[in-house]
This record gives sequence, C-alpha cells and structure tokens, in this order.
Amino acid sequence: MSEEIKNFLKKNIHQETIDSVLLICAPVNDDADYEWITEAGVHNALRPFTKWFDEMEGDYQYELNWGSPWDEHVAKSFGGEQLFINVVAKANMHTKAWTAEDLMMFKLKFNNLPITNLGPYIEEALKDQQ
Repeated sequence: MSEEIKNFLKKNIHQETIDSVLLICAPVNDDADYEWITEAGVHNALRPFTKWFDEMEGDYQYELNWGSPWDEHVAKSFGGEQLFINVVAKANMHTKAWTAEDLMMFKLKFNNLPITNLGPYIEEALKDQQ
C-alpha cells in the first residue's frame, strides 16, 4: 500500500498533516438546506483558534470533512448512522511544519477538543443573522 493511501486511511491527507489537530467532530443535520447554518456555526467555533494562530503568527489551514466521526470516543457516544462534520487544523503545507512545542502550547490552551456540540455556535450565528 502506498504511503499516500496509508496517510489517507489515517485521516492524514498527505504527510504534512501528521501534526494536525482535530478541532470539531460534531453531529450535524444531513438536510442540505441546513448546510449554511452548520458552516456558520463552524465559523463561529473556529474564531478562538484563528485568533490564537494569528497572535502566535502561525501559518495554518483548516480542512473540513463531512461524513463519519474522526474521533473514536465521539463515535461511541453517538452511535448509529449520523452525519458528522470534522474540522482539522494543520500547519500550512507550503511552510514549516508545527513543532512539538507548537502543538503542546495549542493543546494546553485548548484542552477540551474536539468540539462535539455545534449547537451554541449555531445559535450565535442565527442571532447574528437577525
């Protein structure tokens, strides 16, 4: 099996994502009419992370995936056939990879990851729409 396929199966799109961090792993409504609401909630949930990366002058990117949960503990607690949104932060592949210290500081700052409930963030997004 090629290295690229192994990385994909480990949910690493390419080798540079090995130092990625799962930020959101939350069940969502599978109705396409709600997609914009989910994306607005994700945007609100990512604000603290974006602010932290910008303050630390870190080069990062987010990857969003719809499908099965990427966190085994989350999958066990929800069970069944539920659509999930998974959002990963990773070092920008065109610049330097994050160091172990970078990841440690990030995980100390945001220790309750992944976010498993987008409800409050979606409510905030809907209030912003009014």
